[in-house]
Amino acid sequence: MNEIEGEVEAIAQAFYDAQKNARGWLREPEVLKEPSRRDGRAVIAGLERHRTPVISKVLVVEDEQDIRDLAVFYLREAGFRVITATNGDEAVELLESGEAPDVLFTDIRMPGQVDGSAVAKAYRARFPDMPVLYGTNYAHEAATVPGATIFPKPYKMSHVVSFLSELKN
Repeated sequence: MNEIEGEVEAIAQAFYDAQKNARGWLREPEVLKEPSRRDGRAVIAGLERHRTPVISKVLVVEDEQDIRDLAVFYLREAGFRVITATNGDEAVELLESGEAPDVLFTDIRMPGQVDGSAVAKAYRARFPDMPVLYGTNYAHEAATVPGATIFPKPYKMSHVVSFLSELKN
C-alpha cells in the first residue's frame, strides 16, 4: 500500500470508528473495503450511501398487559432489547427523558391523554428515519405516520419479529 492509499484508509477508518459508536451504523460500509480509493473526501462522502439503520432496541407501547408481555417475550427471544410503556403518556415521557429506541411498536387506542398516533408523531419528530409499527384494530381511524407498517390485531408476534429481523439484516 502506498502512502496516499494508507492515508485515505486511515481517514476512512477514523470516520467509521467515530460513526460506529454513534447511532445509525450496523456493519462496515463496503466502500471501506475498496483499496483503490485515492481521495479521502470521496471515501467519507460515499459512506452515507452505505449507512444501514441499527435495529436493536424496540419501544413497545401497549395498554393490554398480556399482549405487551407476549411482545416483550418474542422480541427478547429474537435478540432485541425492549423497553415498554403501558400507554401513550408514558411513552412520550420516555422519549422526552432521552430514551432512544430504534423502532416504535405501538397500539393506537390506549387510555390516557396521548394515543398511539401522537406517540408515533413524537417519535418521528426525534427520529425521522426510524421504523414505526402499529399493532392495532384501529389503523383505519388513525392518522399514521408516513412509511409506518401496520399489523392488524390479532397479529402473530412471529410476523412482527420476522419483519424486524429483516430490517436488522
